[in-house]
Amino acid sequence: MNKQNYTIIGTAGHVDHGKTTLIKALTGIDTDKLKEEKKRGITIELGYAYLDLPNGQKAGIIDVPGHEKFIKNMLAGASTISLALIIIAADEGIMPQTREHLDILSLLSIKKAVIALTKADTVEIDWLDMAKEEIRTELDKNYTFIKNAEIIPVSAHTGYGMDSLKKSLFNLAQNAAGHPKASAPFRLPINKTFSSDGFGTVVTGTVTDGSISVGDEVILYPKGISSKIRFIQNHAKKVDTIYTGQRAAINLGGISLEQVQKGDTIAIANSMRAATKIDVKINVLSSCNREIIDKSKLHFHSGTANTLAKLLLFDRTSLKKGESAYAQLLLDEPMTLRFKDKFVLRFYSPLETVAGGVVLDTEGARYKKGEDLAAFKIKDEGGMRERIERVVYERQSINLADLRTRLFDESAEFDKEMAYLIKAEKMFLMAGAKGETVIGVQFLKSLSDKLIKILDEYLNKNPLVNGMPKAKLNGIDNKILEIMHNLKLIKFEGDAVKRVDFVSSVGVRHQRICDGIEKRLKNSGFTTPSLDDLRGEFINEGKFFKESFDMLVSDKKVVMLTAQVMMSGEYYQKALDIFKELFKNGPVVLGDFRDKLGTSRKYALALLEHFDLKKITKMIEDARVLC
Repeated sequence: MNKQNYTIIGTAGHVDHGKTTLIKALTGIDTDKLKEEKKRGITIELGYAYLDLPNGQKAGIIDVPGHEKFIKNMLAGASTISLALIIIAADEGIMPQTREHLDILSLLSIKKAVIALTKADTVEIDWLDMAKEEIRTELDKNYTFIKNAEIIPVSAHTGYGMDSLKKSLFNLAQNAAGHPKASAPFRLPINKTFSSDGFGTVVTGTVTDGSISVGDEVILYPKGISSKIRFIQNHAKKVDTIYTGQRAAINLGGISLEQVQKGDTIAIANSMRAATKIDVKINVLSSCNREIIDKSKLHFHSGTANTLAKLLLFDRTSLKKGESAYAQLLLDEPMTLRFKDKFVLRFYSPLETVAGGVVLDTEGARYKKGEDLAAFKIKDEGGMRERIERVVYERQSINLADLRTRLFDESAEFDKEMAYLIKAEKMFLMAGAKGETVIGVQFLKSLSDKLIKILDEYLNKNPLVNGMPKAKLNGIDNKILEIMHNLKLIKFEGDAVKRVDFVSSVGVRHQRICDGIEKRLKNSGFTTPSLDDLRGEFINEGKFFKESFDMLVSDKKVVMLTAQVMMSGEYYQKALDIFKELFKNGPVVLGDFRDKLGTSRKYALALLEHFDLKKITKMIEDARVLC
């Protein structure tokens, strides 16, 4: 695994405070590429550069727009940074967009920052000191997440303070803790797409999770299109592998330029979800002067993508400044998200940043107004075992791969906790065409309660049967029935299902008839009376004969071979044993089977055809073999 720790530096600050000019002075790279940017003198799209560090690494730099009209572009860039370079002009100080950018950084949990006090050559020393004091006071009061950030006066034109700024950036970049998502499945939110002659579709972005190499398979989310990595560039240099915290240009094979757009994500297969209803924790800015009403529309930003979202609150009707709450967001368009992804919310109109938060579940459950929100708290603060149990409880059954994706955990902890829950019989695995499905014990108990009601209704209508045939339980998988049986929620008798405390209600008259039928058939051996003949022998019993006979069939003490031909369960098994013995010498023909039974062709054929029906045997030319 790669041990290096890569850093993305992102600018922040009010328009015309010198962000782009400062980046060019730091790196020699002009990040404004568009003609309109050159003409207007402002940054519109995200710009990219890199800073050479003393350890030989290159720290990526994202230059964001400062104008309020381009805040969604700023959000797309800020979402992938790990170190903020906050630019404040010495001659103007903190301005409205400075504050909004700082609000966004706080919502995205950016903890590391350097403040460049630009245009230092345009003011007096006393003014610089006053500007630094004003900034420090503002940070201490409203932006405590970076209140200890170093404030460095600089001039991009004269070079004043540039060495100090570089040193501060170097120290923060090189002494940073390892990326927490470096071992997670690869993900890159796309912020730019283009077509390159001879190569095809190229996407650019910052690797936020894991690593990827040339030749690896990826999926374009949320569209679900498969692709293979053809080549990778990092700061215009071709590389074989790209890691968390690095900028990358990636050539995607098998995807046309029309199929991909800014805001999409490339990631490892089965590692992402295209979400439209998400459980979240929302934190409203303490500077927010607006009340956020339940069911209101908001602009939702996460990664490089954005859409509109409807807010659903459950334990209140609105959110005010500084408040936090669990909630759901209904997204207008599918967004590719993972557990604990950060997001920012902006007011619908007028546009302004009001809140942010984290994703707790990419497939939210249905909650009712006023409902206890313990489920959200478990997803937010609970351990892995609690989160698994909660998600499975809500879904009742879920594909194992989907469960892992929703909990966003590829670590050994997930496997350890799943193994514990299965061993403790709190979770059960069922194999299927699309992989293993996880079923929770609560769901099984709920299902068994419904099943017992069905059994009770059936047995009330059929009081003499010894249980309900499995074949009549349409829609309930045999594997689930087996698990219920093992948990002693139900019990089996042959192919019949019954409740654990079931007691047969067979009366004296019915029992006498049953005993008579069984005795008659056992005495008949392999040459039995027809159903009509048997009914005639009990002509005086009327409906009691039918009820008794049906009970014997249900209990498999009598086997109906055809509508008229029957045999006792004991002799049916003997006939099967005889067939298996004959089969030791090769395929069995009707005549040999008939002679061995000592009966007529009629009964031997009825038995063989019943074996075929049950898929015990099958015909090959004029003989039968075991399946």
